[in-house]
Amino acid sequence: MKQRLSKFLSIPLACTALATSAGATPAAAERARLAYQLGIDRWILETRLAETDEEREAAARNRPDPAEATREVWQAIAPELDREWILPHAAWFIEMADNLDAVTIDDDSGASTFRAELTRLTDAIRDHHLESGDLAPVCIALARNGTPGRLALLEKIREEHPEESMRGVAALAQAMAMKALGDEPPVLAKRLELIREAIIHSADVAIHDEMTVAEVAEEEIYIIRNLTRGRTAPDLTGTDSAGRAMRLSDHQGNVVILLFWSAADPVAAEVVEFADGLRNRLRGRPVELVGVNTDATATLRPMEADGLVTWRNFSDPDGELAGEFRIAATPLCFVLDGDRVIRHIGPPGPFIELAAISLTADDDDDE
Repeated sequence: MKQRLSKFLSIPLACTALATSAGATPAAAERARLAYQLGIDRWILETRLAETDEEREAAARNRPDPAEATREVWQAIAPELDREWILPHAAWFIEMADNLDAVTIDDDSGASTFRAELTRLTDAIRDHHLESGDLAPVCIALARNGTPGRLALLEKIREEHPEESMRGVAALAQAMAMKALGDEPPVLAKRLELIREAIIHSADVAIHDEMTVAEVAEEEIYIIRNLTRGRTAPDLTGTDSAGRAMRLSDHQGNVVILLFWSAADPVAAEVVEFADGLRNRLRGRPVELVGVNTDATATLRPMEADGLVTWRNFSDPDGELAGEFRIAATPLCFVLDGDRVIRHIGPPGPFIELAAISLTADDDDDE
């Protein structure tokens, strides 16, 4: 499988040539980030323009290495974690490093890619930057990822930061991060309390993609009311990469693992391997794996034709279907029961499989 995946997700070292090591400087960190983004943009464009299998294979080989780019940013900021200039780069590093650790694939190493660095970074933020006015991007990065100690750090910022507006941003980030604690009533009540606090203190503060705290808070309230465990998921309607109609409700009666993903995800190769293995392990159970893929059809179609992507996908290049589920970052899975009720939400990994198996336990008893 690893060799087959390399055909579409192989990673040349040349694609990050701009990010040459230059020590701990803002310029070095910026070069590494820019080189990666330019590489991704170029790779997507080349893939969309490719017309033959050979051209698509050649374009796929130009996919930049997310782990290499993340290491280069770390090398640029690590010697000066006490300096304030590292904060925007730290936010980028948190999101990239955590995404690379998000998907669990059984292998011989069991190693975590950047856990030690993430722990060192959050310690530095707590020790040196707790009163910085530039913490908003860091707060949002912590909110959307599983960085160790993030909830404690966000609560500390919320309680101790000298600026009321930053305390509000931290409150919103803390509410977002608490999704990982589940959907029990006390957790939801606490999240709503933090969201109200964020709106009171920081409603007009711009924090992410030009959205304000109030706008992000509104989205979070929508998620709590409509996209948490026990709620009925939206019935997606769209087409696959060949233009054939698809509806999520077509799988009524079966457990559905709804996988939101993209070939541009830092962990795309691991997601494909996880999904392929999952289908094999759950074969014979009333479980369907359904993807929502945000790549252009020119990217998705050849992977399906080559047999790398073996499950059916909604083609969602404009992100409209992902928007119905308020997907902030991919990959992400929703496990739905036979009535389309949300039973589990999380990154691809063993908990997704266990949730699906638990929902088919009655079928095991009937055998």
